[in-house]
Amino acid sequence: QSLCAIMESKTNVSADSVDGYIIGPPGFRSGAIAKKQCHRVVSYTEYLKLMKDNGYFAIPELKDTMEKGLIAFLHRHGKDIYWLAAKFADELMASFGPGEGVAQTFDHLVA
Repeated sequence: QSLCAIMESKTNVSADSVDGYIIGPPGFRSGAIAKKQCHRVVSYTEYLKLMKDNGYFAIPELKDTMEKGLIAFLHRHGKDIYWLAAKFADELMASFGPGEGVAQTFDHLVA
C-alpha cells in the first residue's frame, strides 16, 4: 500500500478504516485528480527541488505549530516548534534566495 497526497477536510472520526475516515475533499476542490492516480507524498526538500527545477518560486506555509500532537511529537524527539521553524526557513533559503522563496505562517509563536 502506498501513501498518497490528497487534500481532505471532511472526515469520519468514528471510522475503522482509511477508506471510511476520509469522506471527501474541501468544498472548493474536486477530488477527481486524487482519485485518478496516487500522487506520492514528497519531503519538504524534494518539494523545494521540484519547484526550483521547474522554474517556480516558492511560498510554503508553516501551519499548525501549536497543535498538541505536533508539539508532543517534537518533544519526544528532543525538538520544539522553534527548531521546526528554523529548519523550515533554513531549507527554503538553501534552495531559494530571499527574492525567490518566501515563507509564510500565521502561527504567532514562530512568525
